[in-house]
Amino acid sequence: MKIEIYLAMISLLAFSAVFAEENGTETIEPVLISANEGEVIDTETEAEIKAFELPEGAELRIEMLKKSIAERISQGEAIINRTLEYNSSLDVSQLTAIVDELKILLAESESINAANASEAAESFVSIKKEALDLVSEFKILIYTMLPVTMRNEVRLHAQEKSRQAVSHLVDRIQNITKAYKNAFSARVMNHLNYSNPELVENFKNGTITVEELKQEMKNYYNSLDNETRIEIKERLTEAKETLRTRITARVTNVVENAFSRTIARLNLRYENVGELNVTNSSAIQARISARINNTEGLMTRLLDMIGSRLSNRSDSE
Repeated sequence: MKIEIYLAMISLLAFSAVFAEENGTETIEPVLISANEGEVIDTETEAEIKAFELPEGAELRIEMLKKSIAERISQGEAIINRTLEYNSSLDVSQLTAIVDELKILLAESESINAANASEAAESFVSIKKEALDLVSEFKILIYTMLPVTMRNEVRLHAQEKSRQAVSHLVDRIQNITKAYKNAFSARVMNHLNYSNPELVENFKNGTITVEELKQEMKNYYNSLDNETRIEIKERLTEAKETLRTRITARVTNVVENAFSRTIARLNLRYENVGELNVTNSSAIQARISARINNTEGLMTRLLDMIGSRLSNRSDSE
């Protein structure tokens, strides 16, 4: 096999997915979850769980999640305030309840222990899934309240408020990003018996991209004699299979446990909706009930698709 294939196998940490944006930011987009989007969600969830293979990857994903939720809380509060300025008679109790739930999720995300990879990944997937649902519900509700002519102005106002609210997290995420890049490159180089401190430093600081890093390692591999390349291939194959077995089990367990945790949390919130101090508790309970049903169905589809995808991938390699 070609060396880039082996590098891809041994880097099952989904590095490029973690660094979807080079500046170390991550966003929770307000997308609606449906059966048709199952494959996209499955791929993303699997990639995120792989990132937890390294402690630095786990810490980075958790910090990105915290930043994303904090941004949505700030945006939600700004949107509610601007909506009341537009029409003070509007009932924003459901919007406020959603923001309150996001605050609960933020508190839970701050207590995730990155050192325990499996539990951390379960909490991450569970919290992000619920945050996505809440953001989607908020978007639908606000669109029914505001005229089309106001939506863009309110959105831009909210985005500016959220940037100010999370500015203190940017430097921390950038530092964790560097640490993760360092750990990632060290792991790959270790399997190649390759040492290049300058290359690692350039990658960590963002001077070169992950693709350029792979190309440098490919060049190194091609410069080796045939016997050494064979030894490296054998070592990478063994490492790949070990990692595949561990990740396959973790992906399935994390998805099942994380979604079960989400369902349990939603059931509890459904029972205690009165404590949210809202005027329309029945509507909120209906919304939570729909999310419970949605989550249960999605969990079943995800587990089926993950099992099928991993099985097909194993048969084709």
